[in-house]
Amino acid sequence: MWETCSDHPLLWTKPPSKYPSELVGNGLISPIKLTYNILKEAIAKTHDSIVSNAWSADQAKHYLWVFGVNNDTISSLIDHATNVKPFNAAERLKDRMPREYNILARHKQRYPLQYEQWRYPTAWTREMDIKQHVDVPLHLVFLGVIKSMAKRIMEWTKQKNKHNNFV
Repeated sequence: MWETCSDHPLLWTKPPSKYPSELVGNGLISPIKLTYNILKEAIAKTHDSIVSNAWSADQAKHYLWVFGVNNDTISSLIDHATNVKPFNAAERLKDRMPREYNILARHKQRYPLQYEQWRYPTAWTREMDIKQHVDVPLHLVFLGVIKSMAKRIMEWTKQKNKHNNFV
């Protein structure tokens, strides 16, 4: 059972507790074959969802965790998106609150990168596939992913056998 990108019911799992509920159809999430494009889309979706107030920082953390994004990157991405929110509000209200707008506009002019979407590494934009990086699957093995999958297979097999014995 090394196939992790099939539609086998054993592979579906409950999402983290604060995972955005609108992304969970039947209460479960399935594995995906991770690519750099998927990572870039997840970053953009998270940024836009925070800026639009659709997601909280906790929802963003749980969403990105599913993609294997590390905590430092998640924090940086949330900081960037959180900087954009007050600037956008001040820009909408600049006629009524010109002082606040000017302060934020000067800060944005001085530190423009802090008001943009977090910039992903250039390795994500090269023509390489993520599977060409051998350290990624090895890292997952040592994080216990394989061990937890083996445990789930054993539990599922026991339940299936228990059910078959009563039929």
